[in-house]
Amino acid sequence: MGPPKHHVKSVSKTFEILEVMERSGELGVTELSQRTGIAKSSVYKYLDTLRHLGFVTKSEGKYSLSLRFFQFGQRIVNRHDVYHLARPELEALAEKTGEMASLVVEEDGEAVSLYRTRGHDRSHGTVEDGDRIPIHGSAGGKALLSYRPPEEVETALAAADVDVDRQTLFAELETARDQRLVVDRDARDVVDYSAGMLEGHRHTVGQNRTDDGLRSIAVPIRNDQDYAIAAIEVIGTDRSLNAQRLEADIAPLLVSAGKSIEIELSKR
Repeated sequence: MGPPKHHVKSVSKTFEILEVMERSGELGVTELSQRTGIAKSSVYKYLDTLRHLGFVTKSEGKYSLSLRFFQFGQRIVNRHDVYHLARPELEALAEKTGEMASLVVEEDGEAVSLYRTRGHDRSHGTVEDGDRIPIHGSAGGKALLSYRPPEEVETALAAADVDVDRQTLFAELETARDQRLVVDRDARDVVDYSAGMLEGHRHTVGQNRTDDGLRSIAVPIRNDQDYAIAAIEVIGTDRSLNAQRLEADIAPLLVSAGKSIEIELSKR
């Protein structure tokens, strides 16, 4: 299905070029034309305009994105209060567990990693800040959705534009909210946690769909209206996040970090 008729084709082509450059680094006009299917003369005009505006640089016939995008990104991230509150907690969490810790927010039906920090274990693939996956495929995304109204969950799923078993997902979200913890049905080892194990807190365990062999456990970050504005995750391998360690070590630390962020958030 093509874009709606009211969309501006030149804008779409501009961002097609930018996305190829973001993935590939420095490229020449010919390479960009081949990868996008846009005529060389048009690619040159787009690049020359972007260079004039300061969004593209040129060196020895090759074009690359400028740091103006970094400036834009930093300003956008800094508008999220939870980003500033969560960073020190995530860094401490990564240090204590040795695993990766991540702050997840929802945008247009996707779980977006606003910030990730690694512990001493570096075996987590190439996950990075800004990574996006459909929100229902993320432990952090499910933790976040478990404290959103059903109509907002439906809106997020519609925005993600993916085929989802609504009945199963809503059952998982209800369990995440009511029983504090959900172990993904694909996980290799399932632990029977009691509903009151960590009284007053909720967390979700699941497979991280972006990287085979990784698992994650997440808690929602809620405001004073009991509404999830974000979630934090601990991400590790099947071996490092085994059932015993999840129960004895990871879950209590994650819940404590989440509660600290919520307390600081309530002071704003």
